[in-house]
Amino acid sequence: MMHTESKNVTIAVGNIITGVYNYLVISIPIDWRIVVIPMNSDVFTSTRQGNVKWVKEGEVEHGLATPKGEIMLRIKIWPGFKEHWGIKDLRRVEKIYDLVISGHGAKAYIYRKRHGLRTTRTLGIHLYCGITDRTILIEFIGGEDWVDAVLNSIGGSMCHV
Repeated sequence: MMHTESKNVTIAVGNIITGVYNYLVISIPIDWRIVVIPMNSDVFTSTRQGNVKWVKEGEVEHGLATPKGEIMLRIKIWPGFKEHWGIKDLRRVEKIYDLVISGHGAKAYIYRKRHGLRTTRTLGIHLYCGITDRTILIEFIGGEDWVDAVLNSIGGSMCHV
């Protein structure tokens, strides 16, 4: 896959008392922007890697402003290894791509997902990080013409230090 110009953005949550917990450092096309949606995150458990805390179980949603319109970004994380077929949406995929993210084998799936009252095209990227012992599903929900841009930039993402 061709690697296009991209930037890394840390998707994290935190507060003054507990500090910052990272979901993922995501690599997105240079002309995309994260649109933070307040109060749309959950952290149930976490793990530590040196001074860095990673979400081990949780979920976060943000908007993504792209040149072709806004789409949703959802990241779900489970502790340990979770097979793709154990995730309901990944059982009815239309297309599959092989990727490498942070040195781990990953798969990208295209599927349709109910979001509110409508069904939207979704690109889901499933990977297991053995270093932090967690399974990550990154979903790009909505829109139609951005799949290649994601696939060309996502490989620079980081799930551990």
